[in-house]
Amino acid sequence: MKNIVDFKQHKVTGTEQVKPQINSIDSEAERYMNIVLNELRAIFPAWRNAIKNQAEFDNVRKVWTKALLENGIVDMATVEKGLSEAREYNSDFFPSVGKFISWCRSDDFQGCFDRFMSSSKPRNQFEKLIFTDATHANVKRKAIGDDERAFKRIFDKWVKRFSSGDIPQEVPALPPKSVVMPTDIIRERTGNPSPNQFRKNSIFSRVAQLGQGS
Repeated sequence: MKNIVDFKQHKVTGTEQVKPQINSIDSEAERYMNIVLNELRAIFPAWRNAIKNQAEFDNVRKVWTKALLENGIVDMATVEKGLSEAREYNSDFFPSVGKFISWCRSDDFQGCFDRFMSSSKPRNQFEKLIFTDATHANVKRKAIGDDERAFKRIFDKWVKRFSSGDIPQEVPALPPKSVVMPTDIIRERTGNPSPNQFRKNSIFSRVAQLGQGS
């Protein structure tokens, strides 16, 4: 029987070739997934509660292959991080694919944060969800230190959701840029703006008054 070690020198087909249809996953990718799933069955002795027969195993293999490809888990070094976390996990029961993906990403926070701050494109569905939330939260406009802490809260939120198997099928488009108000621009340049700089009783005038504690 093939051992997981035999998989170390291979890379699964990249996400660029993956289509939404399940039949776009080729037999080679599924063959590699057999090795990963067999390793997990050896780690979790109660795996039969989740996979009762060959038909269920075939379905799990397709679901896992599709999910890992869509989320950029394409090389064995990343998969082995997940397997290492699995060996430390205090349970006999087979994990969900979302939990396994979160194990594979357990130490990827810094890389994800750096890619967001440098305006790199998200690598996969997981990063796109995080980048979308971080953009809406104006993380890049926060002070140094605060930006990383805010990003970490968003990152941890999505790790937790993936761990529970809550993987959205639709990913919202990234906004073209962060929402910036006129009061934000003036405050950035000169400190808190004066209400007199805006039309009397306008929304921006009232926001400026709040900023001065009025």
